[in-house]
Amino acid sequence: MNTTDTTATRITGGTIFTGLTRHEQVCLTMGVADTGDPELDAIITKSNKQKLSGLAIQGLLAGNYCRSESHYRQNDDATTKAVNLANALLKALEQDNA
Repeated sequence: MNTTDTTATRITGGTIFTGLTRHEQVCLTMGVADTGDPELDAIITKSNKQKLSGLAIQGLLAGNYCRSESHYRQNDDATTKAVNLANALLKALEQDNA
């Protein structure tokens, strides 16, 4: 089965993919920046960074990183830390896949 040059209009999980290869569809669905298209890979990476940052800040807040509501409102350190954690995770995953 050829997965790189097949284009089709498909409905997968409510999403319509038009003119994408199966490989690109899988990469988009799985969030893997390995489509071979730099622009599409950058979009996937940005999306992953946003998701991971959100998960990191949830963990920081759940772990009592911000001990009080006033600390949370006055200090954006938690958001900066969340983005840094997401960046570090993406970098480690990229090195692991190399």
